[in-house]
Amino acid sequence: ALETFDDLDHMELINVEKDGRFPIIIEAFERLQEKYGKERGIGSGLAGPFTTAASLIGTETFLKGTVKHKEQAHKLLQYSTDCVVKCCEDLHRKLGIGFTLSEPMGSRDLLSKRQFKEFFVPYIKQAVERMNKFQGSTGIHICGHTRDRWEEVIGTGVSGFWVDNCESIQELKECYGDKVAISGNVPPVDVLKNGTFDFKSFLHLDLNQNGKHRQVIMYKPFSPEELLCIFLKRVLDRKFHISYPNRNEYIRTLFDTAAAIKDMSDYTIFKFDLQRCTKGT
Repeated sequence: ALETFDDLDHMELINVEKDGRFPIIIEAFERLQEKYGKERGIGSGLAGPFTTAASLIGTETFLKGTVKHKEQAHKLLQYSTDCVVKCCEDLHRKLGIGFTLSEPMGSRDLLSKRQFKEFFVPYIKQAVERMNKFQGSTGIHICGHTRDRWEEVIGTGVSGFWVDNCESIQELKECYGDKVAISGNVPPVDVLKNGTFDFKSFLHLDLNQNGKHRQVIMYKPFSPEELLCIFLKRVLDRKFHISYPNRNEYIRTLFDTAAAIKDMSDYTIFKFDLQRCTKGT
């Protein structure tokens, strides 16, 4: 953290190998990659340049600096941009993961449109352009009200825009749905803490196949009830060490082997039994 803007002269760019908690974070991602990397895409998110700059020197000091000490504020923003990009690039090179950016301080609730254009847009645009070179695409989430700055956000080159629940996804889709992926608009406090759930209303299915009978309960897709059940199932799986056959891995093995069958003259028949997860000749 910085006490004053002048302290920036003594700051070095971040080193993910030793700074802060990054060694612990790297170890955690390595474990995730080892356990789930073959079947799931693993990524992370971090604060963008503007929010990072504010956290380094304090929000009040930084916002005052955008009015009274503009040159120093720009200098700090360039430093934070360089750190954000370097952090993402180093972790991407080391772990193979991608990143999205979060800018909770980018909404009109905290930042005027003039400040947004002068101090926010140039650095998030720079960060996105630099990050896209090594990870292909970069999404962004901005908390709060953003309707008056959607055009500028889309113009930074982001591939996805996650808006807060106070904004209309329908309106965003109509305006920019052909330019970016759109998500968000979920009120977590209202839904999870203050909401009511109906776990008694579900679709009951009886499945019969090959002499086996199975009963399935289904909730409305993407409903809070379905999402909570999925979360609970994963917690129970971890708690009781429940694992399932990895069909994705078997399918990859099938296609990898099938490509080489023509060179395996000793084999006349190669069979994959996906139901039993075995293979033979």
